[in-house]
Amino acid sequence: MTTPPKKLNMNVSIEALENASIEFFHAYGAAMAEWASVERALYYWFLGITGMRDGMARAIFYSGRSFNARAEMLQSAIGSAYRQSEAEVTFIKAALKKAWSYSGFRNNIAHGEPMLNVAGANEIFYTIVQGKRIGMSEPSVAIEDMETAAENFSKLKQLLIDMIPEYRPQNPKSPEEYLALVQGLPSQPHTKSAPNPSEPPEQPEDARRRHLRRQAASIVGHGASVRVNIPGKEEPNEGEK
Repeated sequence: MTTPPKKLNMNVSIEALENASIEFFHAYGAAMAEWASVERALYYWFLGITGMRDGMARAIFYSGRSFNARAEMLQSAIGSAYRQSEAEVTFIKAALKKAWSYSGFRNNIAHGEPMLNVAGANEIFYTIVQGKRIGMSEPSVAIEDMETAAENFSKLKQLLIDMIPEYRPQNPKSPEEYLALVQGLPSQPHTKSAPNPSEPPEQPEDARRRHLRRQAASIVGHGASVRVNIPGKEEPNEGEK
């Protein structure tokens, strides 16, 4: 006989739920928007390498229904590039490779399932889990992961734009410097680069919250019930239920 899941009751406030939702969707939206900017920057490289008119280049590039399809089109175009210098070709190859390595994380958050986690009455937050693997050992995606990914997507996007030949004369860095910056980005977007000595150290309370979020079990959806406290409405006593 299968043992039914243990029922856990916890009181949470509407304000706490709203704050958790705002925090989650802000991080989620920022990450997805920055990724779209990465793909747009790659399109401009496709446009420049092929020499097509903008309308035709867009029709072809965006006919690919996935990032992999678009990346493969750009990769094929790079193989026949003749308008770009050797340094530019080396750069875009490295940048495309980095974007490819970042696309898996983007897919995880785009196709994942938001899961509400309740670690305490005022400790409520969302993570993203993969629906077909809920309850397995695979780690969930925390809000901090999406925030870090948004930062790294933004950095990659900006490097791609700055190295576009039409824009680069405005920028003081050499192609070799831009290449080094791309190669210096983390291998996965939700991981941080080496700490910058000029940045202030993380505060203990921030570290505690990050640890709690990463370690807390996803209670909701695993046999837990959450009671929302509505202002002005009193909860019935146990004997009145």
